[in-house]
Amino acid sequence: MYQIDIMSRVPVYEQIVKQTEQFILTGILKPGDKMISVRNMSLELSVNPNTIQKALAELDRRGLITSVPGKGSFIATNALNVLFASGMNNLQKLKEDIEKLKLAGVDKQQIREIVDEVYVND
Repeated sequence: MYQIDIMSRVPVYEQIVKQTEQFILTGILKPGDKMISVRNMSLELSVNPNTIQKALAELDRRGLITSVPGKGSFIATNALNVLFASGMNNLQKLKEDIEKLKLAGVDKQQIREIVDEVYVND
């Protein structure tokens, strides 16, 4: 399920966090689903267990998973809401970035083409 690009400049723990977010958003992981154990994920991905633990700690900090002592980590019941709120914050940042692009002389049509490219399958 998870795929790590060892040649990427993105740290492995961030790759795991981003992929987990994608899995939640696409419904691959649903609220209440049990996460794979640190040991099993470490073996499956050939990654140091401390790196896996760091990714899980970040997911927990973001409110996307909850840890139950002795049972493991589970996708939080409000994970989709957390990601939606994060997306709304990113929308404000996108607006600011578009304003900067406008000042830099980027044409509105170029921006529309990029948006259309992203939404091509919708």
